[in-house]
Parts: sequence; structure tokens; C-alpha cells
Amino acid sequence: MLVSIIMPIFNSQEYLGKAIQSVLEQEYLDFELLLIDDCSSDDSAEIAKSYAKKDARIRFFQNNENSGICATRNRGIKCSAGEYITFLDDDDELTKDFLSDNVRLLKKQTVDAVKFGRVLIDINKSGAVLRKTETSFYNEHEREFTSESKYNYYHFFKKNNLLLNVWNGLYRRSVIEKHHILFDESMKFGSEDAKFSYEFFNACGNISINPKPYYIHYRRDLSSTSRKYNKNKIDSLLETARVESQIWQKITDEKEQKYIDTYKLTYIKTIISSQLLHRDCDLSISEKKLLLQRIISDKTFELKQEEKVWSLNSLFKFLLKKEYVTIILSMYTGYKRFHGEKWD
Repeated sequence: MLVSIIMPIFNSQEYLGKAIQSVLEQEYLDFELLLIDDCSSDDSAEIAKSYAKKDARIRFFQNNENSGICATRNRGIKCSAGEYITFLDDDDELTKDFLSDNVRLLKKQTVDAVKFGRVLIDINKSGAVLRKTETSFYNEHEREFTSESKYNYYHFFKKNNLLLNVWNGLYRRSVIEKHHILFDESMKFGSEDAKFSYEFFNACGNISINPKPYYIHYRRDLSSTSRKYNKNKIDSLLETARVESQIWQKITDEKEQKYIDTYKLTYIKTIISSQLLHRDCDLSISEKKLLLQRIISDKTFELKQEEKVWSLNSLFKFLLKKEYVTIILSMYTGYKRFHGEKWD
């Protein structure tokens, strides 16, 4: 069973060798590694080429112009040949048993995807490790969800952050091709992974869960672009919510349905706290109110569950339902003043 590992590359000469080496050290050997350089200005392309010359399983591609991670991944998907596809960032690593363990699951069960755990390592600008955390799953054992049951266990996927990223999974390429699932190239500053994951989740059949961590993700600079203001982020979050809402509509279990309002609130809170109230946001107060009004009025974010216990969350829902946008923005502004600027 051939597995395609797609690695977009951009200015990563310092870490690229270790990332590639982690693939070459896999215990399972039937893979291809697609290295796609997105017009790096450092020696990344030369490093990638040198590996491709040494190993026939490695194929090198060069974009004609800087196209971004979405277009680069899409090129990798179109050029890949594996029955399953996975993704590796150019500064991350895989454990040696990543392919052997997860291919075993794919062969053992007829599934369209395997989602697995990850190790997160936060590193500051000087290179010092700030913290290291591993995903922790409830009842840590391998599980399989059918094309029907996955919807009624959807909160399991959400609370374990299994759908936020694409690099914590192996995906059947025939599902991607049949449903024309690609990364949204209009998304420049985030949400592209989540949208891809939600589209695949909705389209696929059975999914296996392997709780063991195989992907080592380095978060190297906490003041990265993911924490900055950009109008494109708001548009991307809204589009991702619309895609995810197609999943919400298929949830029939009453206990699971109770979580849907929480998912909607999370989108709205993220847009307010990380974007509208970001210190670099250049929207006027009037523009912020109009945008928030538009979001609240969108059917995607219609709140349906009644709160029986008073809490800050129930207050927030009440204000949203009444469309008290001025009070909502004032409330969040006050909160940030007391708790500090979280988004640099």
C-alpha cells in the first residue's frame, strides 16, 4: 500500500533536513515523499533536491511563483500516486513507527481515514523549549466510527482537536478525488486545515482513531501570523463555519445536538476577541458593529438550545439573540483590559 507524504517547503533550511530524515527513517518503506518548494529565498530548494537525488521515493517540485501553502498542498495532492495521503510541515517531524502502525490499522479495517495523536512543542525565539504536551484521549484505545456513528460521536472529534489540522491524519485519495476536496486557496492566514478536515469528514465513510502520538509539531514563534489581525481570517472563519454546519445538520443524537450552540459560539467569540478587538484591527466601531450584526444574523449561527443555568455563556447567548452588539463589544473590551492582550 503506497502512502503519499506531501511536504510544502518555504524558507525552512534550518529544519528541513530533520523533517525529511524523519520520513526516511520510517519502519514502513512503501511511501513516496513529495517535496514542493514555494519559491524559497534560502537554500531550502537545494536541500530538497539533494535528498531527491539520493532516494527514488522522493520527488521534488518547484512552484513557478510563490503561491502559498494551500496551492502548494493542492499541487502535491494532484501529483501524488498513493492510495492514502498525509501531510508533513517542513519544520515538523514524524515518529519512526508512524507509517507502520497506521498502515496496519488501514489494512486491518476498511476505513477512509486514520486520525492520530500529536506532540506539541512550544519554542521561543531563542530556541528554548517552553513546554511539551501530548494529546490525551478519553479511554485511550483504538476506535472505529462508521459513516453513520461518526456524527453522533462528533463531540469526541471536537474535544480531542482531531479536525483542526490535517497533518494528524491519513486520508484515502479516492474520497478526495470523488468529492473534489482541496485546500481553499482564498484562505491566506488560517482555517484552511479545518475546512479541508470538515469536508473530508462529511464525505468519507469509516474513520479509525489511533490515540498514540506520531506527529511532532513545533510551534516556534508565539507571535506568528496566526495571532495577528487580518480581514481574511474573519472571512475564512465564516466560510469554515458554513462548511462545518453541514455536519451539524446530520447530528441526530440529542446529547450531541446540545454541543452545536457551543461550536457556533466559539466561532463568534474567536472573531470578536482575536480579530475585532485586536489592537491592529483597522475597522471603525461602526464597521465592527455592522460586521458583528451580519454574523449574528447569519443562519449558520442561529442558536437553538435554551440555557437553564445562568452563566457568562448564557449571558452571551442572550445578548446574541437580542442582537445587542454594542453591549457585546463593550463586554469583551472590558474583559481584555482586565485579562491582558492575549493575541499579539
